[in-house]
Amino acid sequence: DTIRLATESNLLGVHISYKNGIKRVSSETIRSNFICIGHSQWDNDHNASVYLNPSRLPVESDEPTLSRPLDRDDADASVVSNSVPTANASVVSTKSLGTEPSSKSNASSLNTESKSKEKEAPSEPEKMDGRLVLRTPEAEYTAILTGFRPLCPCLACWGDLSMGVWLGSADDSQLRLYMPNTANGTLDLVMSLPSEVLAFKTPVLAIDFASTNSLEVLAAACQDGTIQLITWKGDAFEELGSYQVIVDGPILTVRVQESLGTLNVFVGSLCGYVCLLSRTESQAPNQWDSPKMIVDGLRNQAIESADSVVVVNSYDNIVAVGTHGGRCILYTRIHNRYFKVWECQLPYSVHGILVQKDDSERLVLLVTTRRSLHLFLKTKGKDLSKGNDLESQKTFS
Repeated sequence: DTIRLATESNLLGVHISYKNGIKRVSSETIRSNFICIGHSQWDNDHNASVYLNPSRLPVESDEPTLSRPLDRDDADASVVSNSVPTANASVVSTKSLGTEPSSKSNASSLNTESKSKEKEAPSEPEKMDGRLVLRTPEAEYTAILTGFRPLCPCLACWGDLSMGVWLGSADDSQLRLYMPNTANGTLDLVMSLPSEVLAFKTPVLAIDFASTNSLEVLAAACQDGTIQLITWKGDAFEELGSYQVIVDGPILTVRVQESLGTLNVFVGSLCGYVCLLSRTESQAPNQWDSPKMIVDGLRNQAIESADSVVVVNSYDNIVAVGTHGGRCILYTRIHNRYFKVWECQLPYSVHGILVQKDDSERLVLLVTTRRSLHLFLKTKGKDLSKGNDLESQKTFS
């Protein structure tokens, strides 16, 4: 029941809870040369944040990058793979290809330039510098991250005693797990799952976890559209199961939810759609139903392209969708089908959505964008399933 904001100023985090209105609960700061780029919260007492020093980021190359949302027709892995270079990729500038000196003068000038460059031998760039911080009521644990840009931290608690932070990377296809070391107050990188279960071909862009009465469920979604669903029991990853499916990607958001004995995994794509994967308790851990479409063909008319789904959240039978174009849309499930019941156009790209009910059982929608915070409350006496609107209660810019 909390949502977290991160800014690029010295004040890097503000915990906000909704109960009889909005109020600031607490805030935190860290060294001014770090920015908070991700946060995950298990409950009110356990949360994790990842920070990055922007001055240590690698210099941009001349390689083509993903400058717009891909349409369904061109969202294949070969095109998408150019958007985030891997750590092993060699960068070759096309400006240097096929250029030969046309005369001796040109050759001598090139030699002179090369000699001057040798004299000015630049120092090696500093390694990327990041921090992963896990906070519990008992202690705070920290890991120093070097050599990669962390993505999408996901704090998970499973079994009787286990706790860890799953972490993706923009520079490789590894899915890392950090677990607290109570002896020295650090977060240690551990390998608790077989390598074939964690074998991804492109960066992991979204992670979510849920602990149920019967299973622990980890969902990881990748840049090439791969969705890996990993299930196990207990602290020691017993009865390990794995299911993989590939859809049109990149996948920017994933949400795991249990409802009436059914596990639901909501997936949002840069291609402008949301799909659902489900399994019931009667199915084997590695058996899931084929993806079912919730919404397809979202378009951003301003750029005449797909309106990328950047966040999906759910509560009961309500699914909330936020897009890069600033649209916030609610869908409700009726007889195993989803229908749009409400939509709002916001001025900036949606970054986060929290949907829940307050003490009076009224639906509450809290939305963060690139520059604002919006609170919507369900209008009294109206039923969302009949397409009635929510009312905008407050907007903070």
